[in-house]
Amino acid sequence: RDKQKLEARLIFEKDLLPFVVRLNPIFEKTLSGADVREGVELEYAAGVYTPVGAVKVGLEAYGKFGEFGNWKPWDAQEHYVFPDVEFRLGRHVEINLGVGVGLTQASDDLLVKTIIEYEF
Repeated sequence: RDKQKLEARLIFEKDLLPFVVRLNPIFEKTLSGADVREGVELEYAAGVYTPVGAVKVGLEAYGKFGEFGNWKPWDAQEHYVFPDVEFRLGRHVEINLGVGVGLTQASDDLLVKTIIEYEF
């Protein structure tokens, strides 16, 4: 059976020219399924970006600590670092590509990230 989750994400962004810094704490609660008894979990997404010619390059970090008051041990947490690049295709399409490296035993060794954004 599929799980249903509720996620709240705060978005903090600061321009420190020529860099843009983002920090996004994420709070997640499982509403159904096998993990419904778990408490609220804390995750994060963070990044630093700068323009280089016609593209933006960045370094991003993502991770999951576990439940509030019951953090998982470091090796059981998932943490990743992603160098990435973002560029526009025309006026309405933006592409973000990155390759992530896992930093802990619980993390996947390598992840590929692709985000395609269409503005209308």
